[in-house]
Amino acid sequence: MGKYLSVLFTLIFIYSDCQEDIAVNAELLLNGALSSTKLQAQCVNIGNIKTLTLSWSTSQVFTWMRIQTLDTDILKNFTVTFYSGGRTLACAEQKILQMDKNKYNIYCQMNVAITQITLSGEAVKSICSVHVNGGRNLALKQQTSQTSTHLKYESQFAVDGIVAPSCRFSNCSHTAVYDTTPSWSVMFDQAYLFNRFVLYNRLDSSTFRLKYFGLQVLDEKHSVIFNYTDTNHSNNQSVYTVLYPDNKPAAIVTVVQTHMNDILDAVPYVSLNEFEAYGGNVYVYFCIRFQNINNK
Repeated sequence: MGKYLSVLFTLIFIYSDCQEDIAVNAELLLNGALSSTKLQAQCVNIGNIKTLTLSWSTSQVFTWMRIQTLDTDILKNFTVTFYSGGRTLACAEQKILQMDKNKYNIYCQMNVAITQITLSGEAVKSICSVHVNGGRNLALKQQTSQTSTHLKYESQFAVDGIVAPSCRFSNCSHTAVYDTTPSWSVMFDQAYLFNRFVLYNRLDSSTFRLKYFGLQVLDEKHSVIFNYTDTNHSNNQSVYTVLYPDNKPAAIVTVVQTHMNDILDAVPYVSLNEFEAYGGNVYVYFCIRFQNINNK
C-alpha cells in the first residue's frame, strides 16, 4: 500500500474521566489507499468513499468507538471489521447506540489484539470524525505495595502520574537489596475491565533491571487469571506495553522479577518509573451486554 502518512483525527468529544483516543495514533486509508485527508469537525460528504481503515503499527485492544456522521440510517449502511494476525474478523456482538442526532457509539466484544479497523458501506462517505476508545488510566493514585523498599523509593511513586527524567531522588519505586523475590502490586478500588498495561522504565544506566519482568493479573478472589513474561531479547526498552484482551474483571496487578540482569546485582529488583492500567468500568460492559441480549 506504500508508505503510510500520519493523519491527525478531530477529537469529537472531551471525556471528563480522561479517556484516551487511540485513533490519533492511527494512519488513514480510504478505499484501501493511503490518504492524507483529515476528518473534519464539520460533517461534509467526502466523495465516493466505501471503506475507511484505521491502521496501527502496534497491536491494540478494541472496546468501543464513537463516530460522527450525517447518515442517520447508519444501522443499514455500515459494517465494522477488524484485522488480527492475518485474519479479518467481524464485530462480535455488535451494538450501536445513538448518543445524539449525529453521534453513535459502536461496541464489539473482541477478545484478540487488532492492528486495523475498517468501516464499510454507504455511510462511510458521511463520517466526519472518529474516536476509538483506549480506556483511561485506572492505576493513577490507587493503593500500592511492594515486598520491600529501597531507601525512600516507595511503591506509590509508580502511580503518581509522573514519568520522572531521573530516579536518583526517589521518584520511582524500587525494592530493597536484600529482597530475593521482589514484587510490586497495585490494588484497585474495585474490579475493572482492562485492555492494556504500560510500564515506564527508569531512564538511567539501570534500565536493564526491568528486562524479563513478569506480570500477573488477579481477580477479586486473588486468583491469578493472566500471566505475562517479557521475552524481548533486544535492547532495554523505555516503555513496555502488555495487552490484556481477555475481558475478565481484574482487581490486582503484580509485577515480579526473577532475573538478575547485571553481574553486579546481588538480587533481582523491581523498579518502576510509572505504571498505567487502561480500561473501564465493569458495569458499563455488562450494561451493554444486557441490552444486546434483550434486543435479540
